[in-house]
Amino acid sequence: MKTGIIGPGSQARKLVLAAEEIGQGLSYVVFRHREGLDLSFYEKRGARAVNDLSGLSGCDAIIIASANEAHFESLKSLFESGYEGYIFLEKPPVTTSEGLEWLRKADDELKKRIYFNFNYRHSPYAKSFKDDGARFGLGRMLNATVITGHGIGLKRDYAGTWRAKAGASAGGVFENVSIHFIDMLVSLYGAPERFAVFNSNFSPYGDAADNSAFSCRFCNGATLNVVASYTTAFISSVTAIYDNGAVVFGEDKKVYAPRETFDESGMFAQPPVIHSESVPRKEIAKASLRESMKEFIGIVKGKKGVSHEWYDAGIETNRVAIEALNEYLTESTKKEETSK
Repeated sequence: MKTGIIGPGSQARKLVLAAEEIGQGLSYVVFRHREGLDLSFYEKRGARAVNDLSGLSGCDAIIIASANEAHFESLKSLFESGYEGYIFLEKPPVTTSEGLEWLRKADDELKKRIYFNFNYRHSPYAKSFKDDGARFGLGRMLNATVITGHGIGLKRDYAGTWRAKAGASAGGVFENVSIHFIDMLVSLYGAPERFAVFNSNFSPYGDAADNSAFSCRFCNGATLNVVASYTTAFISSVTAIYDNGAVVFGEDKKVYAPRETFDESGMFAQPPVIHSESVPRKEIAKASLRESMKEFIGIVKGKKGVSHEWYDAGIETNRVAIEALNEYLTESTKKEETSK
């Protein structure tokens, strides 16, 4: 499987390693978008470099893992030039309403060849959200709360990455991290009926959003809160609250039930743990990425089409991200103008 790469940075390298871990030795052609790129990682794998997108035209598939703001231009250029293969498009698929409308209006045959990498749909979190309510008699999910963070935004070398630059990633950590968790529930419950995001920038090494708080409510009444940060001590917790209990992912996964648990005074008390299992959180992202690559490679090699459900849910997630960010930026601009 001849695979092109646009944006050969850290995320693309993770994808290559994921393919190797599932036993898929692919051949690579790397688009050199600027001089001075260190392509030694790919050269060790026999890759060749090209200086024009037309050099990728013979590839069975192309991975677009460049800066978020550049996704749409690459995607549009490839298909307008007559490219006939598949696209593995990193999240967020696009960052503008124009790009989103282009994806919406694409014909069905084109949609079958664009795979959005919302890989957390393959994660233990997604499986839990889908199955654990019925599996453990927890009832309906009322709320999911995600808190995730680390201090990459306070490292000097962060300044040299596109993630630190608002011009390359206007939503910053929101569109790089939070969007995964938003998508997991969109893929289960559909697009939320109300949502909002609040972003901040604390890093001295970049002007992109490095802290984000997102909240939304779905049509079935379930709510979601996602807090993501590039400037905190490491933290990773995912909690789902149900009518009759809760599921908590921390160092491991624990299920608490039933609701009707009382202390000696007759007051509600924390339910006992009715199920516990080891879910190494540092492996969740890697495992999810491997599953995503496995699915995509299977689609390409089998000459199949990306499912409508996968594509449509990705579009809705992308829409929510764009609208939430645009609303936040508009409100922030109004406040700045008022304060002058």
